[in-house]
Amino acid sequence: MPDNDRKIDWQMTESKAGRALQMNTGAALATGEVLLFLHADTQLPMDAIESVSEAMKRAEWGRFNVQIASRQLILRLVSQMIISSRLSGIATGDQAIFISQSLFEQIGGYPNQALMEDVELCKQLKGKQLKILLNLLV
Repeated sequence: MPDNDRKIDWQMTESKAGRALQMNTGAALATGEVLLFLHADTQLPMDAIESVSEAMKRAEWGRFNVQIASRQLILRLVSQMIISSRLSGIATGDQAIFISQSLFEQIGGYPNQALMEDVELCKQLKGKQLKILLNLLV
């Protein structure tokens, strides 16, 4: 089956409160080889699935660039701070983190903490595995 004809099997589930717990619950139900963690208010570009598939041939995890569409100064500043993740190698959930199922399981999933679980996940991955940055905006 050609890459652009892949079927995505969407599922809905419920979980107790807490982003890390919710994402780990979803990951445990996933049957694919790649996990994509996406905030509800984040829009993927049209070719996102194809781009992630291609990226995963060269890396075990990665993220997109982010652009926050807002006129509010505070949100524009947040967008600029997220862009600085190119230098730090640390991603946030706003950047649609993707990771191989096997690597996610190997590191034990998202750490069970109330905030910044995405940053902690990336700290665990930093320097250990090959990462890729997609120059597509979410």
